[in-house]
Amino acid sequence: MKNKQSSRNGNTLFISLLIVGILFFVIGFGVGISGFLTPFLRDALNLSVTESYLVTAVIFSAFVVFGAPAGRIIKKVGYKMSMLIAFFIMALGMILLEPSGNMLNPIIKKCNIQRHLFCG
Repeated sequence: MKNKQSSRNGNTLFISLLIVGILFFVIGFGVGISGFLTPFLRDALNLSVTESYLVTAVIFSAFVVFGAPAGRIIKKVGYKMSMLIAFFIMALGMILLEPSGNMLNPIIKKCNIQRHLFCG
């Protein structure tokens, strides 16, 4: 009887650790890709080097700004629900990324397209 209970606990522990590992991978990918995309962001929006790296600084400053509120949410609703809330917020941000790109001024979009076509 004890072996079945021990086996179930081990299986549950493995699944939990697997889920947490996947979550860390997804969050790390989301944060890590920002550094890779910085040069493309600079070209697409005609930003200076300083302005483009400020975007990366803002992404990492979110850890400082939202660390304490996230801790309070974890205490209030628990780890599982906190992860769920975090991923819904992350998904919402990714969904809103596309419409925000389309909200650029049409003249700016036209200039960017022409610059890429005619200037290399």
